[in-house]
Amino acid sequence: MINKKDLKRGIMSTTHVDSHKDKMSLEALIRMKDTINSDKKLRWGVDHNKEFPPVGQLINAEIVQRDEHYYLEADYKPYDYREEVPWDNTLLMESFKEGYPFIEIDLEIPTETIVAVDPNSFISDKHYNLFLQETQALNYPFIGTEHLRKANASTPEIIFTVGQSAIIYHIIKPLAKKIGKKIADKAEKVLVEKGEDFYQFISRTIISAFSHGASSNRPPFVVFQINGIPNIELIAKTSDHDLIIKALKDNKLKAMIEEIDFYRSKFEIEKIQFILTTKGKWKFNYLLTPNGAVVGKKDSFKKRDRRLDIVLNMNDGKVYNSVGLSNSKKRT
Repeated sequence: MINKKDLKRGIMSTTHVDSHKDKMSLEALIRMKDTINSDKKLRWGVDHNKEFPPVGQLINAEIVQRDEHYYLEADYKPYDYREEVPWDNTLLMESFKEGYPFIEIDLEIPTETIVAVDPNSFISDKHYNLFLQETQALNYPFIGTEHLRKANASTPEIIFTVGQSAIIYHIIKPLAKKIGKKIADKAEKVLVEKGEDFYQFISRTIISAFSHGASSNRPPFVVFQINGIPNIELIAKTSDHDLIIKALKDNKLKAMIEEIDFYRSKFEIEKIQFILTTKGKWKFNYLLTPNGAVVGKKDSFKKRDRRLDIVLNMNDGKVYNSVGLSNSKKRT
């Protein structure tokens, strides 16, 4: 069995045409190299599975030319320490001797909601274009992007980065009655309308994405990212849009926000992730700190390590297809 501690260096990406018939340009490789070598690091992940805590970070990237192609190579930097959290025996913490924040942390909240999908997750280009047409026809303001994942088995996935108007609805509604009944009634009417429009857009976009998506033996991922301090990431591993929408309502979010406040009293948090249970509740999974440490549920680390062992031994220790990769193209 190959140990992650024995990994030194690997290929992150190349300019070859891959199994999805995608090809990274040299310019894209250069951007990735600059990202890896910056003060904020790219995560070393497993199979692009967002529910897995990072294995570590990528460092010391360079581009090498061989056989008329370009290769992006980088060093793997696994965590140096693993320890139990004294006040909760269900949690583990992994950290570096000298760590850096992750590049994925985004403080800026977009004006409009961003919807990102992987074109390779659709049955065909025709079905992908039908999905684009159907979402445009909903007449809800959003920005569309593509995110390309290079994994052995890509789970169907759709990512919503929640825009300002949807966030404002959830923040202002509980406060509306404090500003006077007349104003509150008027404000709440507008906020409810905005909220319902958002829920309808989310619901119909999910239905469209998975009706045109390629079949998979894995449950689809619906991801909600809320930028700010900290970043909040919500993952629903289901295509049940009703369950998801109910979980985004105030009473379910209130319990989650209280849990976030609890963890913020214990750690300095840059990102925190919750996973939707089959009962429609948000369950804490893991969090990231400003120095790149990760704190999370023992189950998540166990699942991550098990999958990493499979990937490593399946590819003779090569994990170039397990690294987080995004090559986004905007669509409006």
